[in-house]
Amino acid sequence: MAFTREHTPPAQVQVIRKRFEIWRKSKRGRERIPEPLWASAVKFCERYSAHRVSRWLRLNSTALRHRLSGNHPPGRHGDQAPAFVEWVGTSPAPMPSSAAEYVLELEGAQGPNIRLRVRGAKVAEVAQLTSLLRKERE
Repeated sequence: MAFTREHTPPAQVQVIRKRFEIWRKSKRGRERIPEPLWASAVKFCERYSAHRVSRWLRLNSTALRHRLSGNHPPGRHGDQAPAFVEWVGTSPAPMPSSAAEYVLELEGAQGPNIRLRVRGAKVAEVAQLTSLLRKERE
């Protein structure tokens, strides 16, 4: 019995493959793959194996399988959280320099975990910040 392997992708896959190549040539740095391209790759997995699609489109097969299962990490793949957020307290006077330091860690049910280090703030201000962040993440 002869074993045959499909070396050339079908015409529909070649169209998407061309879109990936155009994106790869125009991207800057380590830019994430856009969601529409991911969606097209996932769609082909309805008919072909994730391994085969990842080889045809030159994708990370593990990342593609995570997308298929719906377990791709939040905060990635185009919906990144900001790297820095400035928070201005409610106190009209400048915050006193204090040795007090607070570390806030919020686990995200639908977003990435957040870890903040706050120095020189009053307990009430830290409580207010925590409350605002929890509401934002709900």
